[in-house]
Formats: sequence, C-alpha cells, structure tokens
Amino acid sequence: MPVTKIKITFQTVAVNDSADIWGDGEWVLDARVDGKAVGNPKTEWVAKERGVIALPEKDWSAVVDVSTKSKPTDTVKISFSGKDIDIISDDDLGEVKYEFKYPFNKDQTISLKSPVMKGWLFLPDHQYYNLQLKMEVVEVKATTTVTGPKSVAVSRQHDGSSTFTTVGGKQFEPRVEVCPVVPTPQAPSKLPKRPDIATALGLTPGKDTPQSKPAVLWPLPNPNTLCNPSLIPILKKTDADFAKKVARLAVTYQEPGDLDTSFLTWHVKSGPIEIIGSNQGPEIKVNGTSAGASDVLAEIELRWDGVKGPLLCTYRAWVGKVKQVKYRLNLINGTNPASQVAFAPTDYENQIKMAAIIYWQAGIEFIPDDITTCWDGASTTDSTGAALPKGVFNVPVTNNTWTVNVNNFAPTIASRLNCRPGVVHAVYVRSTTTGRAAATDIQGVDGKDYEMDGKPTASWVVPSGIPPDKDPTKKLKLKTFASSNRPSKKAPGDDNYVKARQKVDAGFTKADMGRIYAAVLPSDWSWNGTGTDANAGVNLAHELGHVLGLHHRGSGDATKAPLSNDNINSEDTAGKQRGHPWNENVMTYGYGGAMAPAPRAQDIDIIQIPIVRKHPACL
Repeated sequence: MPVTKIKITFQTVAVNDSADIWGDGEWVLDARVDGKAVGNPKTEWVAKERGVIALPEKDWSAVVDVSTKSKPTDTVKISFSGKDIDIISDDDLGEVKYEFKYPFNKDQTISLKSPVMKGWLFLPDHQYYNLQLKMEVVEVKATTTVTGPKSVAVSRQHDGSSTFTTVGGKQFEPRVEVCPVVPTPQAPSKLPKRPDIATALGLTPGKDTPQSKPAVLWPLPNPNTLCNPSLIPILKKTDADFAKKVARLAVTYQEPGDLDTSFLTWHVKSGPIEIIGSNQGPEIKVNGTSAGASDVLAEIELRWDGVKGPLLCTYRAWVGKVKQVKYRLNLINGTNPASQVAFAPTDYENQIKMAAIIYWQAGIEFIPDDITTCWDGASTTDSTGAALPKGVFNVPVTNNTWTVNVNNFAPTIASRLNCRPGVVHAVYVRSTTTGRAAATDIQGVDGKDYEMDGKPTASWVVPSGIPPDKDPTKKLKLKTFASSNRPSKKAPGDDNYVKARQKVDAGFTKADMGRIYAAVLPSDWSWNGTGTDANAGVNLAHELGHVLGLHHRGSGDATKAPLSNDNINSEDTAGKQRGHPWNENVMTYGYGGAMAPAPRAQDIDIIQIPIVRKHPACL
C-alpha cells in the first residue's frame, strides 16, 4: 500500500556555539519543505551555548502530499538555516539540506550537523548547531488493483512456519522486535538490519510502538515506566505497589504495521521468572521467582499463536532481588545568595527521584539515608528552620570557595562535608569551574574489565544475533572506572578533617575516607531554567553511574565518531565504529539535541548491570 502523506517535523536545534562572544545568541531560523516555509522565520530564539531550542511541533511541522511521488528518484527536499542577530552585522549559522526518498514508508529521525563556518582573520572556525528532524508516515492508501495484496492474513502457513500470506498470495515473514534499549536507538546509532517487507509487497509500513519512546520523567511516572528492563526484579505480589513496579516487556517495532498483535504469545524459555496475567499481546508483565541470592540470566521468547508457534524474537534479562542504595543530598551554602544553591531543596529531591526511575531497570532502589546524624554544621532544616525533605541536608560554609567555582575534576572539600561512609552522596555546590557535574569519589570499585557473550548482544551491538544479522563471534568486554582512592589522593585538609571528625564521631577512621561515594554537581545545572528538570535528573543518574563504576558510553565530542570509553562499540549509520548506543544509554557523554524536549539517555544495558549491582553501596 503506497504512502500518500508524510509529516515533516523540525524538532530541536542543539546549540554547539551561541555565535556570540559573550552570553547567549539571538537566532532566527528558516525551515523549508520542498521550498515552502515552515515555522516563523522572524521568531527570535535565545541560543544558550550547549543548550537546546525545542521547536513547537504545531508551528514547525508540515504534512506533505506524496501521492504523486511514485518514482525511485522522487524526493521531499528539506533545507534549514539560521542567523544570529547582532547589532552591527548578523552571523550566518550555515545551511543543512536533506532529502527523504520514495517510497517514504518508514518513520525516520535524522540528526544533521550544520556546516563548519570559517572564522574571519584569526578567529576560529565554528560549527554552530545540530538539527533533529523527524519524518512520519501519516496516511497510507490501499492499492486499487484487485491482484495486489491488500491486508495481512493472521494465520501461519503450517505448524512451526513463520511465513505469512497476503490476500494477493505473496508470502513474507513478519518483523517483530523487543529492543532492550528504550528509547530505541536513533541516528547516529545503528540497529541490526531489517528485511524490507512492506515496500516489496505493498504492505502497511512498519512502525515503532509507543513503548519504544523516551519516558516522560516529570511529572514523576511509575517505577516500571521504562519497559524492557535489563533486570527483572523479584517482588512480593502482596506489595501495595506491585503493579507499578513489576517489569514490563513490550514490542518496540512491528512490520507490517497492521500485524494482528493479539496473536503474539510470550514464553519463558529459561530462568526463574513467571508471566503475570496474560501471555498474549504486544506487552506483558513478568516477575522474578528465585530467592535472589545471586543474579541469574533469563530468556523469554516471543512466538506466534501459541507457545509452540513459530519463534519471532527473543529477549534476555537478569533476574535478581531489589537492592537499596541510601543517599544524602548535601546542599553546600555559602555566606551570601551568590554562594548558595540556586533552586529550592525540593527540586534536588525531585532530581534524585527521576534518577531513581532510571535505576529501577537495574533493580536498584534509591532511598533517603535513614540515619539523620549531621556533621560539619549540617542540619536537616533550611536557614529559616523549616524541615528539609528526607535525605536532604543543608550544609552552611563560611569559606565560599568551597561552593563557588569548585574544581570537581579533583578530590573536593565539598564531598567530605556531612559525609556518611557507605552512603552515596549527591553534593550540590553553587557552581563548578567547568559548569558541569562530575563524580569526585569513585570508590568501592575494582576497575576490571567485564565480559559477556550470548545473543542478543548487549544494546544490540552488531553482529547482534538478531536475524538476519549474524551471530556474535566474540565476547563483549566492558571497561570500568578504577578507584579514585581518596585515602591516598586527598583533597586539601583531608588529614586534619579526619582528626577533627574523630573528636565528634569516634568511629570515624582514615579508611572511611575510602568509603565516600560522591558526585559534585553545580546547583544551577538546568536546560529549562528550573531545578525540577528531567535533563537534570538524567544528569544526576549519569554521575551516579560513574560513582557506581560505569565508564562513558560514547565519549568526548558528539560531533565526531569517537570510540566509547567503556569499549562497547558498534557500527554507526556512517559505517564508523563508535559508542553504542550513542544517545540512549544513561552513560552517554554530551547530551546535545537528543536530550530535548524529552531526554533519551535513559537506558542501562545487561552488561552494565553486574557493575552497578556489585557496588558496596548496593545493599
């Protein structure tokens, strides 16, 4: 069935360079589809360096009639350009172009880099922005010929066969995916190759399901909002929140798009898990059944029309008990407003709650520290005497250098203040020298490489073992962080701190400095100007990943194709090796346009699970 209408949406513009020497840029943007303007080219946008301009879909999208585009050479042409408005002369931000090609039968999300603009005289060159562009199929019409296929039959050819037959007599095998990476990867990451079913047979184009999309992290969703977790937790069915916590497995892509998913049947092939409720349809719930003494792998099959029907795909996950991580959020406040945290304490509580949603897919539950003893002048109340949320502490300091322009790429004074050994600390200072967050105390880790084999591979690294892709030929090897070793790599005054702490906390020892697990974050880090920002929640989850031992997935410079710090690499859409998945793993480096309006860096994969769950903070 031919596609007759598509929708083109200019989604986000990630600002790499504001085009102004000081402060934010004032950008105007020009978007065109087949030469027709989309959006208002006179609207001025605030271009914050390393920020994102989220374009309203209702204004910056266009539905295009492609019913007359029927030849392989037919395309829909896209162009996008911008200018930074200055008092003397405007700066050209460069133009990007793209062509969506016939038969327009698959939804696509494209990331386009603006061209490098040459600097004038001795000024450097600039690459100003990355554009995120989406094409969706919005109308498909059946062929008018009586000989062509019109719909998909829901019955298989014979027992055990995965071949289907159209009304027109054409045979095909459907494509059903249960991707472990949610949200499912988009460019520049590359999924295993899909066979072309719809185009060749005139069937309904394949489609991503709603379960493949990024989770909305605020307002706060249920813990199990991210489906296809890498660990299926062992829960008591009597838990009052069982329905909100139990693991969800779901189809993330199907082709043809009108496949009757009521015939999909889930089956536990191996491992201590049970299906809760129905085992049919595009989504099920599963619960761990073992004692949980150690994590074990399980495998689930998705079959057609019964547990003995033809196999469509498989899914692997760990099974284990829920592990708790106690946290302290220490807010380091100086002597004046310019040296105090930027947002309300409840905002930082909301950030850890959002980070906890991401870690639930690893079977980790972040809870406030149940010990409220304070040290170093800290308190559980704010400056007015009002009670702070559980796990949040006010830590006043008289030396503003302990909270302003903190170098958090080295051991810090801030991370030891009001610390309780064995507890994970998110330490919010007013500002850092780089404007970025960093894990300052990565301890309790071994720094070893961890290997994993089997199929499908972690994050579907190719060769993935997912047909028609080849089976993996070697184990994946994950690199992890070495210990920062605070007892030997000290912050200024650490030795004196130990002595002073012992006077009020007799059990505290020098060795306890090696049990500080902490990240130091600038308190004003935000993409939307508020403290309760989903991107800030993801940023905190990322730094906590470092604290627990994880390296970066993808590294350094999002405009290039570097190899991943954690060594999990796969071919990208340009055929180059790079971190995989690039935007969707919580340990991605450099959020760029992929992080707005809904953050994509939400996934933790099966090879990362043993690392975070073995950390001594996980109880």
